[in-house]
Amino acid sequence: MSEPFAYLEIVEERLLDHSVNVGITVHEDFLKRGFDKYIARIMFNVLKVDENLDLIIKATHDSILISSAFHDLGKAWKHYQENLKKSSEGNKYISFKGHEGISALLVYPFMEKFILRVLGDDSSSSDTLLRATVRAVMMHHHTMIGRKAEAKDSIVKFIKDLKGKSLEDALVSWPEIVYEIMSKLQGLLNLKNDVEESLNEAYGMSSELTRNILKIRQRLDMTLLRRASNVISEGISNMILYALITADNMVAIRARGGSPRWAWEKRKNVVESVRKYSKVLFEVLSYDHGVRL
Repeated sequence: MSEPFAYLEIVEERLLDHSVNVGITVHEDFLKRGFDKYIARIMFNVLKVDENLDLIIKATHDSILISSAFHDLGKAWKHYQENLKKSSEGNKYISFKGHEGISALLVYPFMEKFILRVLGDDSSSSDTLLRATVRAVMMHHHTMIGRKAEAKDSIVKFIKDLKGKSLEDALVSWPEIVYEIMSKLQGLLNLKNDVEESLNEAYGMSSELTRNILKIRQRLDMTLLRRASNVISEGISNMILYALITADNMVAIRARGGSPRWAWEKRKNVVESVRKYSKVLFEVLSYDHGVRL
């Protein structure tokens, strides 16, 4: 199998197409409307960070684009791609339960490297931005029952599967899928060197892969478990999550033939779920700044 799926059940959707379309949707529907600038100004003004606003805006823009484009990388795991199932109607399908955990594990190291490179090691906003974007990847299916436990379980199984292997052995089209996604998203082309360097540094030689992955998992766990210091930093995380989930569902609906009514109900559920955790920010963003979400 040379090209991994993002979805396979009656219709086929390739991971490359889905990832690129989600990145484009986030860019067109959120970033071009100033979503990144608003989040950056929250960190700059409300969190009282002593940093260059233009750098924070750049880091926020690119981090949101990276997390949206690579949110489904975990689906490339061969355990998913090579495990065809049959539905009660006899249709073949692939289950990707828990893939978001593996995606977060794969995204974390180059997200961390990129943010630190732009904002610096001493940046007080880099931790907030890293936590927010990686958490969005980890939780982009959190509205589904049981997915939090499945995401954690998938990380454990993935690490066990890597023993004695390279990432190329464990993932379909790795790392080509990363570079293919970047080549089709204009906004990511200037980050190619950062991503290549961070992939090499993070995962290293295959003989050290399991140890390196375990270290990354430990840092990932610490990042996700760390409590937000206040409603603003919590809200930043959930605002990015909102953009990702909305784009992910809209792209999936177009590719998989969902009805407009189903799409609207899904969108309402997502909005209410995220609004629950960041009510204050959604009211400010929607009304005071004229951004309609």
